[in-house]
Amino acid sequence: MRFTFTPYSEALRPIYRQIQEADRKQSSSEFSIPETSEGETGYLALCKEKEQIVAAISAVTYDQKQYFLSFWRDPACAETHYRILYAFLEGRLRLVAGQSVILSCYHSSQCKEDLFVALLKRYRYTRTGEETVMEWNRSAQKSSSAKNSRILVKLYHDTSLLQKLYQSIFQTDKWNAAAYVDSVTKDSSLKMYVLYEIVPPVLPFKRSCSLKPVGMCGLHLEGKTACLFSFGILPENRRQGLALEALDQINLLLNTKYEKLLVQVSGTNEPAVSLYETYGFQQTEHVDLYEKHLFII
Repeated sequence: MRFTFTPYSEALRPIYRQIQEADRKQSSSEFSIPETSEGETGYLALCKEKEQIVAAISAVTYDQKQYFLSFWRDPACAETHYRILYAFLEGRLRLVAGQSVILSCYHSSQCKEDLFVALLKRYRYTRTGEETVMEWNRSAQKSSSAKNSRILVKLYHDTSLLQKLYQSIFQTDKWNAAAYVDSVTKDSSLKMYVLYEIVPPVLPFKRSCSLKPVGMCGLHLEGKTACLFSFGILPENRRQGLALEALDQINLLLNTKYEKLLVQVSGTNEPAVSLYETYGFQQTEHVDLYEKHLFII
């Protein structure tokens, strides 16, 4: 049995994809692959037996302060080796992090492996939240009429505007908002949009409408699925039906290639869950978030 730990590089991508494919077959989850070597970075820990990979853990980060972990284990891998691999990863992260960090991971309700939860408890992880995955089947449903919509969706043209919107919508400070927007706009697989309200002219001699930014959203497009994220309306513009109209416009952006629209929302965010259900989304999965503070002495 051999354990290895290596920083992410493009040369590792085939190995990540091999593990990702095996992970899909076992648990319908998604083993995490760093998006770009310039922005999102990561490490890969492997447990090998006779050069055959039997367990793997990836640790992916944007800012070196929080690592998101993904786990995969072949049924042939012994429980003891699975635990040793995690301990090996944590020990190496203590060396490379250089500062106290947060280790985070998700556990899907569709994954029935109790060994994973037992591992998290053994290493003192705490369940900190629950999120709900919701799906809108575009081929089976039709959106509401998008004619005469009050909402216009445009690709971002000003990162400072996105930062202000993110800060106000998600109630965070400007530093976190700036770091988040900077990270997602550098990722070529993600598209960020500003939601504008089309405001009719008030004065009779003024013919053109004006555009007022009222929200934002992001899309990740892969295969036949589109994932919606960072979707929100400014607090002062909520409860006016703008979010439903925005969903119509977002759907117009997607061609017929994309069969599903997914969104992951906090289980405690009842207004958001209600909004998506009203539009026609169905709850398909519950995901628990576990976290641990890794203190560097």
